[in-house]
Amino acid sequence: MSRLGRLSLGVAVAAGVVFGAVQITSANTSNTDESVFVGMTPTRLLDTRQGQTTFDGFDQAVGRLNANSTYELNIAGRAGITQGAVAAVINMVAVDPTAPGYLTVWPCSDSKPLAAAVNYETGEDNANEFSIPIGDDGDICIYTHSATDVVVDVYGYYMASSGTGEQGPTGPQGATGPQGPAGTGITAKGSLDYVGPPTDKDNPETGDVWIDTNNDAWVWTEDNNWDNVGKISGPEGADGADGQDGAQGPEGPQGPVGTGITVKGSTGEAGEPSFDGTDTGDVWIDTADDAWVWTEEGNGTTSATFQDLPAKTAQQDPKATKATPARKDSPAQTLSRLHGSSGLPKAAATSRHCPKLWPQSPTTTPPLRRM
Repeated sequence: MSRLGRLSLGVAVAAGVVFGAVQITSANTSNTDESVFVGMTPTRLLDTRQGQTTFDGFDQAVGRLNANSTYELNIAGRAGITQGAVAAVINMVAVDPTAPGYLTVWPCSDSKPLAAAVNYETGEDNANEFSIPIGDDGDICIYTHSATDVVVDVYGYYMASSGTGEQGPTGPQGATGPQGPAGTGITAKGSLDYVGPPTDKDNPETGDVWIDTNNDAWVWTEDNNWDNVGKISGPEGADGADGQDGAQGPEGPQGPVGTGITVKGSTGEAGEPSFDGTDTGDVWIDTADDAWVWTEEGNGTTSATFQDLPAKTAQQDPKATKATPARKDSPAQTLSRLHGSSGLPKAAATSRHCPKLWPQSPTTTPPLRRM
């Protein structure tokens, strides 16, 4: 190989280029295995010269190789070369030979071939770059015709194509594809009262669909099997949030006018009447124009002030043809007009059970309490 060719290959290997598959043929067999080249940074594996080193401290400064001697150089497992490597790309240099000669290189597990890898002259450094199969134990053998120092650098190796490296990272997700066409619905032939494929349907036809109690659809296929094609509906969703209150409705119509009350007399005093013995529903007016009614419970509470109480109503005087206009009397006048000059009713006592009634309560008043 020319110097330019070696330089070009060296640059490619240093850049980590992986070349295409090649055929590697062993020296003692006709079998060939397709392999893949793996580039690597150039690395020194052998230097026999005194005072010189290799990348890992092995095979360094071992001294000049004697004439008609063979040196075994380990390749696999060093400098990142895998144990399963089948060949290596090396640059070999004969340094300061003592006489003209040559170097022969081969896999140590094979027989020494009749061939030269490097030819050299006395006192001249000579180099060559080539691919060499690796022996079964991961090494190569170097035969020296005439005594010389030898330097070996490796630029890459071949591994069987059946081997695989570590899986690379997952690539980025691709763009979403276009939406597919709308699917067609299914027409169920009926429902089952159990979960699972139909087991009690005789002579089904291709395309028959039955729904089980789990909402799974089962279809009879051309392969004469029931195939679960999924649920026909998802689970019921949660209730939505309550909506806002509606607007207030319109005001209803006004109710009918209430009936008046029939007053039995005035008390001549302010506050709850101090007499008893009256009938349920009796109404009395005190000097503050408050109305008090006698209830079934025998107790009561005060209501609002009663004003403009009619002096006499149609209910009080059956002979009257119309109600007498309302007038304002003093308590004494009211008492005299309704009961004569005798004054208060005879049934005066200490019981206090006349609750005060609101104005315009019905005549037939249910039991009331003082409000």
